[in-house]
Amino acid sequence: MFVGDISGDEAADLRVPSDSEEVQSSNGTIIEPKILVTHGALTAEFIKLLRYNNTLATPALKLLDLYFCLWECYVVKSAEKMRLKNEQR
Repeated sequence: MFVGDISGDEAADLRVPSDSEEVQSSNGTIIEPKILVTHGALTAEFIKLLRYNNTLATPALKLLDLYFCLWECYVVKSAEKMRLKNEQR
């Protein structure tokens, strides 16, 4: 499941932290987000980068692929967490 594969109901259940909200990573480190990055903004930045420096195409695509893999894991884990919460109620 990639970002575009999320249905309206699933997307409504997923929450992105606000700029002022702290996030805890899996190793316990507190992450303070500076800027909320949308998927469109991320893609647009990659396109700009590749237009000006095409030697970065392969590394940029690998990074984007990694991002989507991590996002997919986050979505699956979040959905499982919500399902378990609902079962406990």
